[in-house]
Amino acid sequence: MRRTLAAALLLALTLAGCGTPPTTTAAPTPAPVVAAASTSVTPTLYEPSAADVVAYFDGAGLSVRNPRINDCSAFPGCVELVTTDDVSVLRFDTVEHAAAVASKWAGDGHRAGRVVVSFLAARTPETTRPAYAQAADRAVAPAA
Repeated sequence: MRRTLAAALLLALTLAGCGTPPTTTAAPTPAPVVAAASTSVTPTLYEPSAADVVAYFDGAGLSVRNPRINDCSAFPGCVELVTTDDVSVLRFDTVEHAAAVASKWAGDGHRAGRVVVSFLAARTPETTRPAYAQAADRAVAPAA
């Protein structure tokens, strides 16, 4: 008797799903998108603000006297400019914008990711420029 009841219940549930289709149709739900696992690892750079880089310089013992936020609209793609008495730090919206500005400044600037350190306005001594450049590289490097 139990088997007959179970078979009848299973048959009823199966046939209930085979009724006439509804008059309104809903849009099909798209399948979730699952990204394929990558076999290569590309390091992601930390994208610090210009103020973060200035703070990093300070923490590294580099001089950043009198920091102030300035307008950077004269530089295409610039989103932030912090000027100090020692260096200026600009952050750009893309690496390409940062590279374009840094290439114009040649030895008077250093690019690290989307950040450019300018030695122009502050007239940073050439002897201290490598320390700022190395610190900028470390400030945007992925954590090990």
